[in-house]
Amino acid sequence: MSAALGIAPAGALGFAAADLAPALAPRVLLVRLGRERFALPLGEVLEVMEAPALQPVALAPSGVVGQCLHRDRLVPVVDAATLLAAPRDGGAGVLLLLAQGEGRVALLVDDVVDMAPVHAGQWRPVPAMAGPAAALLDGVLDLEGRIAALVAMPALRAVVRALVRGAAAASAPAAPRRGVMAIQAMPEGR
Repeated sequence: MSAALGIAPAGALGFAAADLAPALAPRVLLVRLGRERFALPLGEVLEVMEAPALQPVALAPSGVVGQCLHRDRLVPVVDAATLLAAPRDGGAGVLLLLAQGEGRVALLVDDVVDMAPVHAGQWRPVPAMAGPAAALLDGVLDLEGRIAALVAMPALRAVVRALVRGAAAASAPAAPRRGVMAIQAMPEGR
């Protein structure tokens, strides 16, 4: 199965792929976007919840799908499918709450599939054909025949931080300028 995806089997590279593996979390949370599976370090996910109705954010950049109220705080919601270039099923989905600086951000996925232990022997490098979303991946995990792309959390956080800042800036009201008064011209004939 992994050969069809362009993933080299263990030992086929002339060295152990595990020697190149990033520091892996002991357990990952497996999530689904369409038919694709992604793995996030379990310790990075604060909470999982069914996606509530989202409130839109005016002029939000692509990827920010809205915001929701969670424990009396507005939390921006970012679509993982947009970031990882994977199709979504289109249902309400599930939110993964992640720490983001002093606050939180929610990552929208189709579903949470499982939790799994991980060891370095399961890791493979990202295939060269992975596309632009490859910058957000730390590799591919072969979890007993189930393939999952391992999300690079520092890279994901940086992209999410930029999107959320862009959404906040776009939806913030313009600051009033002191000493300037807007004058609207009256139509002629009145």
